Amino acid sequence: DWLLAANVVETAKRIDARIDAKLQAENLEAMAPADEAEFLRRVYLDLTGRIPTASQAASYLDSSHSSKRAQLIDELLASPQYGEHFGRVWRDWIAPAELPSEGNGGNQPIAATRKLGVWFAEQFNQNEPWDRLVYSVLTVDGELADHPQALFYSLVGTDTGIPQPAGATRAVGTLF
Repeated sequence: DWLLAANVVETAKRIDARIDAKLQAENLEAMAPADEAEFLRRVYLDLTGRIPTASQAASYLDSSHSSKRAQLIDELLASPQYGEHFGRVWRDWIAPAELPSEGNGGNQPIAATRKLGVWFAEQFNQNEPWDRLVYSVLTVDGELADHPQALFYSLVGTDTGIPQPAGATRAVGTLF
């Protein structure tokens, strides 16, 4: 764990240095760090898609623990709400609500879209590495009923319901 912690700290320092260099090059000043209430709201929205409950907010704001921000981030990343939120985000990126068009017969594949969101949520909550998750989407083989990620190819770059290389390439390059 100490090696992981050291890598996280070193990575954070390197990111901060690059941001500081860019701000200096652009002659801009960094914003002040967020106060605890603003941080709490932002981290909940970013990682779970919702604001904290009153009791969650009170518990966090009343804590005097020096690493409470890091602890909260770890707690939220380990929560099922994290995967559910990012499952919805990725579902909506792949199958946006405005999807119905002549190319897909005017139908939004609601059940398949829901299953895709659940599939993504499971992957995120199982801490599936990003490269394996994307690999599973891009190399899916099988029926949509058994493999929700197959929805990706049925939606990208189609004019007739059959994926076209240009559309698939554009979608892969944009999304992944």
